[in-house]
Amino acid sequence: MGARRVLKTHLLLVPFIGMGLFLIFYVIAAFYYPGGSYLDPDQIGFSFLDNYLCDLLDNYAINGNENNARMPSRIAFGFLSFTLIFIWYHIPRLFKTRNFNHHLIRVCGILSMLTAMFIASGTHDTIVYLAGVVGTVAFMVTFMELFKEGLYKLLIIGSCCLTLILINYVIYETGINRNMLPVIQKITFIVCISWFLLLMVSIHKKITL
Repeated sequence: MGARRVLKTHLLLVPFIGMGLFLIFYVIAAFYYPGGSYLDPDQIGFSFLDNYLCDLLDNYAINGNENNARMPSRIAFGFLSFTLIFIWYHIPRLFKTRNFNHHLIRVCGILSMLTAMFIASGTHDTIVYLAGVVGTVAFMVTFMELFKEGLYKLLIIGSCCLTLILINYVIYETGINRNMLPVIQKITFIVCISWFLLLMVSIHKKITL
């Protein structure tokens, strides 16, 4: 009974603490970012409207200066990656009947995050593409299981997440309304993180019952 109580606790604490640490370190990173964006290379500091989140990960800022934000941003991304790996691992606990799809959710979800961890390696576009393809498989299979379980609210929010992710990709590839992409990216991020945390709250409730 004690082990079960510990499981209930860490199912909620780990994701929320992980996301909290991510936000703290990303705010610190934004504070230290020297400046520059693709719209304005001479811009001072980090702009919510014009900078991408991944701008903070690069060795050099867009204005050409050494990027002092890279270390806290990479720590932040490490916390985010660990948290999402944790969540992908536990998502199958939400479903009653065990099947092959649950293994697929775990493998593809975790693999997508492990791949994304190399986003600062200098091969940004390739990493985003590979992580995106594997992650999409994890999303789609999760949607199938949510539909089977009748968890339609989570299914709808998750579908919004994937739709926003695809919109980001299309804008990035086509360049259409690309000046809006930094803001859309952050909206996408907030919606996706909210969905993942809602999944964990639902898993916690199911285990509690």
